[in-house]
Amino acid sequence: MNNTTDINRLHDVASGRLTGRQCGTTYLACHDICGAIELGETNILAIVKAMRDIGYITFMLEGVMNEHELVFRRLSREKYAVMSHSDESVVIEFISSQSRIHERLAGNRSHIVDFVDY
Repeated sequence: MNNTTDINRLHDVASGRLTGRQCGTTYLACHDICGAIELGETNILAIVKAMRDIGYITFMLEGVMNEHELVFRRLSREKYAVMSHSDESVVIEFISSQSRIHERLAGNRSHIVDFVDY
């Protein structure tokens, strides 16, 4: 892994020792997505507060996917296709918390990463 992540800081954010604005919670959520892919998840839903937030999140996510050496392709503004290390195709889809999210999540078995609470 080509690692530029400050792992100690990431652990502090994950454990709650480091909190507040710009402490690294969005970065942590990006690592959550990559970790889910590496653990075999094939569908990932990333919930954002508003679709306008996708721009800065995907910029971070692409950097973290590069660190994890994941091969990815952007299918649309809201969707990525990623090849896991076990050569499985993974779909990451961004959805807004302002949309009919409860209908979308009912019965859904995707790994969910919530960027709203971060």
